[in-house]
Amino acid sequence: MRQFKSPIKLANKSDVQFAATHLIKTHGATTTLEVKNRLRSNGFIAFQNDVSIFMKIIAAEQGWEQECNGRFRIYSFSDDYYFSKNANIAAFSLN
Repeated sequence: MRQFKSPIKLANKSDVQFAATHLIKTHGATTTLEVKNRLRSNGFIAFQNDVSIFMKIIAAEQGWEQECNGRFRIYSFSDDYYFSKNANIAAFSLN
């Protein structure tokens, strides 16, 4: 009997954001090339230009840091993200 794979899906903005968030949490930063490759390895159709456009939008909406090393744009969470996610921060009061 013949087995059919699930239909291939064109990556959308939420797919790009999910992959990018996972890569940043895992590695501390990511590039659009890494995001595109991750999406493709998970069965999505992903084009570099589309991923780049989505990443610019997502970075602006989420307040992510972006740095260009001359060849690639590197995305990471802002320091505010890490600060707000740390539950072990001691409370401080002037009272």
